[in-house]
Amino acid sequence: DQLGGRLSEVQARWRDGLIRASAMLEAAVDFPDAELPTDVAARARPILEILADELETAAADVERGERVREGFRIALLGAPNAGKSTLLNALAKREAAIVSATPGTTRDIIEVPMVLGGYKVIVADTAGLRRTEDEIEAEGVRRAEAWADTAGLRVWLVDGYGDPQPEIPASLKRGDIILLTNRDLGEGLEGLPGEPFTAKSPNAVAWLERSLTETVVEALAGGEPPAATRLRHRELLSEAARRLRQALAEDQALELAAEDVRLAARALDRITGRIDPDEVLGRIFATFCIGK
Repeated sequence: DQLGGRLSEVQARWRDGLIRASAMLEAAVDFPDAELPTDVAARARPILEILADELETAAADVERGERVREGFRIALLGAPNAGKSTLLNALAKREAAIVSATPGTTRDIIEVPMVLGGYKVIVADTAGLRRTEDEIEAEGVRRAEAWADTAGLRVWLVDGYGDPQPEIPASLKRGDIILLTNRDLGEGLEGLPGEPFTAKSPNAVAWLERSLTETVVEALAGGEPPAATRLRHRELLSEAARRLRQALAEDQALELAAEDVRLAARALDRITGRIDPDEVLGRIFATFCIGK
């Protein structure tokens, strides 16, 4: 859509709305003695309200845009030897991570790009979460927790068939998936929430892929493609929307309202292209009978 120009059309509409609103406010401020409609400044208000709403919505949607562009992040989390590396290899359908019975084998983050439901996805195998005196492993745990904080989905692997009975992670979030792993090693423990799972079962892996795909599509599909896809865009859209809200609150002080609209245009300039003052003046003279 971006390559085809459809999203730039949305931004062009914002640009045109700012020019129209600026023309009305600037005309009221700069040409008070001209034969203008008495409500010329008031005509800018509905345009600014619509623009402010759309810019705020677009700014809130940037995170979805970033995930579409950069990849939806899925973190595999759990204690050492819970089966994270085995699961990563099963999802990647290749030996992406070293699998070993030695606890703490994975110390850094191993990222594997995939495509689920037509969307780019980054699945990460992380260091086993546990307290450790090993400086390198401790750094791996810190990185794992930091990566998980930015993930769109977290899959917790819990050894539900070991002894003693493991604890359910205390930092669970809504939407996290819990898999009770190592079911091929013995009888499972009772009373643990989560789905019994083994990466050695093609049916289990296929079920998990379907579950992950449903989550990714639900999170990224949305109604319309996001109009912006970068953090910088979100900051500029938020700044423009804030300026427009301020202009709406200053409808009795037209000079200040006009200045806020100019500042909103300046923020939007950096996304869409410069709004030239001559365009605003051109719109004024094309719309109103000034100097005739």
